[in-house]
Amino acid sequence: MTINELKQQRRWVCWKREVVKGKETKVPYQPNGYRAASNKPATWSTYAECSAVSQLAGIVLGDGIVGVDFDKCCDVFEGKFTPSSREMVIALDSYGEYSPNGYGAHVLLVADMPGDGKPIVRPGLDFKQIEIKGAGFYFTFTERHLSKTPRDLMPRQEQLNLLCKRVALQS
Repeated sequence: MTINELKQQRRWVCWKREVVKGKETKVPYQPNGYRAASNKPATWSTYAECSAVSQLAGIVLGDGIVGVDFDKCCDVFEGKFTPSSREMVIALDSYGEYSPNGYGAHVLLVADMPGDGKPIVRPGLDFKQIEIKGAGFYFTFTERHLSKTPRDLMPRQEQLNLLCKRVALQS
């Protein structure tokens, strides 16, 4: 699936940094300024609708799209990744991009969350944390492509299953 095909789907939200319960977080919004919810399709828009009002867009996961978030695994300015995060990103072999702060990475792939579909959040091996999420969540979208990953979302169910098993064994 190409990024342009994905942008046509109604699975996008805007987002803003806000303090919620004492912690800075990225809160999803609709282009009209009302809050969006990653589990309420009626609050989602197209990428064009979001980008018309904000430079900060996010993609809602689920319905065949899974995201893997590597926190504090790299430095966009130096282009360096930790060894284990580099290995995992390359093994997923799907569209990857730097996170908004430039010190993390997201990989988006065509797959479904294995097992019960619950998100997996674990400490990383040589980076802060890995999060694997599907339905009910969204990821920020920067379009700052990771040069060694495909420019499209690739079908990678087997790779996702292997990563989920590996991460589950880390805990």
